[in-house]
Amino acid sequence: GREVTEAEEEAYFFKLSPFADRIEKLLLETDYLQPRTRAVELVNNFIKPGLEDLCISRTTFKWGIPVTFDDKHVIYVWVDALSNYISALGYLNDKYDDFDRFWPADLHMVAKDIMRFHAIIWPAMLMALDLPLPKHLAVHGWITFNGQKMSKSLGNVVDPFVLGERYGADAIRYHIMREMALGADSSFSNEIMINRINSDLANGLGNLVSRTVAMVQKYFGGTLPTERESGEFDDDLIKTATSLRAKVDDFMDKTQL
Repeated sequence: GREVTEAEEEAYFFKLSPFADRIEKLLLETDYLQPRTRAVELVNNFIKPGLEDLCISRTTFKWGIPVTFDDKHVIYVWVDALSNYISALGYLNDKYDDFDRFWPADLHMVAKDIMRFHAIIWPAMLMALDLPLPKHLAVHGWITFNGQKMSKSLGNVVDPFVLGERYGADAIRYHIMREMALGADSSFSNEIMINRINSDLANGLGNLVSRTVAMVQKYFGGTLPTERESGEFDDDLIKTATSLRAKVDDFMDKTQL
């Protein structure tokens, strides 16, 4: 509610422009970022207009990581936050020794509101350090609850452990894959969850299994006849089943769930 006033402050900047071409190629010419629409959005909104340098220090407060060569400055957010991904593994410190074991990450998954920092600034930092980038970056949408973004400040966060106890882990996994497409916002409520479980799993899959078992019991005494030989239909079914794992692995590698 206070009046906005202009202010000046001495600060250090991270020069991003030298990395613009490399990051643009990373986003547009590789499968680094999924979904593809987000990569195009980032390039058009931030790289094409000219990549602006990033303010990385402040002098108006003392809380934070001191700049080693200038004690008047402390590191400003995002540089310290992003570097946690490698410093927590042991990069340039002797407290942990997991960096070589776990870096680079196979998949980095973030929400759409922080994708610029993870798809542009973080790769530029790693390029400047001559360190490998995460192998893939997946950007997901927001999960809304009763039409609002879930957040701790709003107090509308749904505890996944409570959901697991109520519905079971497999039902939650199915609901996420069925209702929450990567990159798009999705809505959650207990009513949506229950309706999906009832319609797809109980009524759809449950009825299919029930009818199949009933027919096996009615016509074959609950067992497969020993004299039956496999036919063309069986071969097609076996081929489909054996090839399914490779397809699933490929879709998971591409975060196309």
